Parts: sequence; structure tokens; C-alpha cells
Amino acid sequence: MNKLIAKTVVMLLLLAIGACTSSEEDTTGSIYGKVTDNKNGEVLQGVTILNSAT
Repeated sequence: MNKLIAKTVVMLLLLAIGACTSSEEDTTGSIYGKVTDNKNGEVLQGVTILNSAT
């Protein structure tokens, strides 16, 4: 019975570690594109984009 509890604890710890690392991977990346003026369609240079979801 003690071996079963020990195996369960180890599996839960491994799952917790795996969940932490996968969520960190989802928050990195790159976005490519261009920002244009809504009125005349001209490309806006030097624009900074902020992600409000972070």
C-alpha cells in the first residue's frame, strides 16, 4: 500500500512540473505584420504594440 501511495505522489509531482513548463512555453513567440492608418491605409512607422492579455 505504501508503494502505491509513493507512486501516486511521484506521478502527481511530475504532472505538476509538466503543467508549469508547458504554460511558460505558450507565452513566448513573435508577431509579424504592419500597422496601417485606418483612414488612408498608409503604413505607420515606429509603432509599439502592447499585448493587453499579459
